[in-house]
Amino acid sequence: MAEKNPRLLSRVRLLYINVRVNDNIASVDLVLNAPEDLLDQAAITSMQQNLLKRSLQLGVDDIDFNISIVPNRVYRFEMNPDLKS
Repeated sequence: MAEKNPRLLSRVRLLYINVRVNDNIASVDLVLNAPEDLLDQAAITSMQQNLLKRSLQLGVDDIDFNISIVPNRVYRFEMNPDLKS
């Protein structure tokens, strides 16, 4: 996902992650902050699949994901040159 779209990682912020492993079963809580229009269902599913694949390579038997997205909206303002004093 991110390898195909380098813009993605530069605009997504990791706010919180908690990983618990009990009897080789992992539980992952992940909270991300990203622009409203950046992460759609396909991007989140791709992220989950990538995390699952990597987790299973580490020997975890099962993994539960809870991925939350805190959306943000960016407003940009430019100073009007006529307003400079």
